[in-house]
Amino acid sequence: ALLWSSVCRFSSAVNSKLPAGSEPILLDWMLCRPPTDAEAPTMLEITELPYAKAIEAACQRLPHVATASAAPVGTTTNANIGEKLLLLAFGTWDPSVKLEERQMEAKTYYLSALRSAMALSPELLCQSLVSNVLPKLSMASSMEVKAAGSTWKEKSAPWPATRLLFETLTTLLPVNRPADESHPSIAVWRQAWPVFEDVLLRHHVDAASDQPLKAAVEALQRAGIHAPVLLAEALQLFSKCLQERDVSEVLPSAIREIVVAIPCPPVDPGKAAELLAAAITIAAEQVLKQSQAIEIPEVLAAQFELLAEAVRPSSPGTAGQGPCEDRLRPLLLSQRVLISRCLSLVSLALPDCPSERVSIQMLRFTKHLMSNEEAEPDAHRALLQTSLPTVCAALCRALATQDFFTESEALAEAGELFLCAATVLPEQLSPALSAGLSQLDLPDHSKVLLEQHVQARGEWSKKSHWLEQLQQIVVEWHSERRLTVQ
Repeated sequence: ALLWSSVCRFSSAVNSKLPAGSEPILLDWMLCRPPTDAEAPTMLEITELPYAKAIEAACQRLPHVATASAAPVGTTTNANIGEKLLLLAFGTWDPSVKLEERQMEAKTYYLSALRSAMALSPELLCQSLVSNVLPKLSMASSMEVKAAGSTWKEKSAPWPATRLLFETLTTLLPVNRPADESHPSIAVWRQAWPVFEDVLLRHHVDAASDQPLKAAVEALQRAGIHAPVLLAEALQLFSKCLQERDVSEVLPSAIREIVVAIPCPPVDPGKAAELLAAAITIAAEQVLKQSQAIEIPEVLAAQFELLAEAVRPSSPGTAGQGPCEDRLRPLLLSQRVLISRCLSLVSLALPDCPSERVSIQMLRFTKHLMSNEEAEPDAHRALLQTSLPTVCAALCRALATQDFFTESEALAEAGELFLCAATVLPEQLSPALSAGLSQLDLPDHSKVLLEQHVQARGEWSKKSHWLEQLQQIVVEWHSERRLTVQ
């Protein structure tokens, strides 16, 4: 069993690094040697998951675009590979037997591998899953709904059938190009839509894992990207869920993934931007409305990751590199009250925020707002100018009190914000920085060091060197603070 597992790990490492178009190695060999055939059931806990990952890595190398040589892979056709993968995922599945999270994860990899293997035969894949798998999963999922609220056994995966239902629907989505209404998966997804509505709006959610909500949302996220004809319905369902459930990181994270990956074109960037702006606005408003959200780092991080990506501008001197070909950013920036409230939240939460991830995302969001190239530059500049003093005060306090700002990643985001603010608001930055520094309990000479360093930014030939000196200043601040405490 361990020998087979070692070969699978080797195969996974090699297949993941093969150039595009290369045939996977050892796929036939692995499919003939699943861990369950090694007659070592006690070893499954350490062999099954690496095997499933190796199978997925190999199948991802199978052709996804039809060519003259696409059908054969070694001596096994893609259809035969699909049959074996289907057996791996569901051959011994019994809905009455609890699954461990490890087993659920392995089945997810098998289904992902099946999607890749059958990319050239979507009709055959849909026919097989609709006939042999989805009815059983739907029935088992209905039984889980009736038992909702019961405590899942230790180590067992919550809502296994419902999660497998969503993973199976995801398996039907195309790999190589976005699906339109003619793709066979769309009809199956529309038929299953009431299940998504029930999970997002009505079903009990396991508090420890966010299941089955997380599985449903991730499936809808992938549908929005790979089957954009479902994007409007998916985002509308997300918006309803945001308004009717307590805030969590699940939905903002999914919307961000769509912002990053939505294919524009062929999706119309203007229409996609409108749909995403509406959902992002609701997500932000719910976080701002629910005071307890500020105390949940995962929620704040997910929300500001979404906002930072959504307002990301194109690089200077370029166009069309921002989300939805630069169409999403102006729609959000036009909502100045909302953006102002988000900046107020940054000023409130940043100084005492113990999470490096949250702090980085808040700074990244604020940095991405710093731009002169806006549709309404005067109004946008006025918004930034109003928020700058409180943002500077919050950042100075965070630099002086949070230890992770002595490390390069968080420090770089802080430095980038200073530099962007100096470019957009050069006259306003100096007094705002001085006011923020005046509130710190540090020796005057230490505070002057930062002020002079920001003012002298143009004298440095390399930004990396400027950031290194900024890091040194912050490290000295922390040393002085510790001496003061002692």
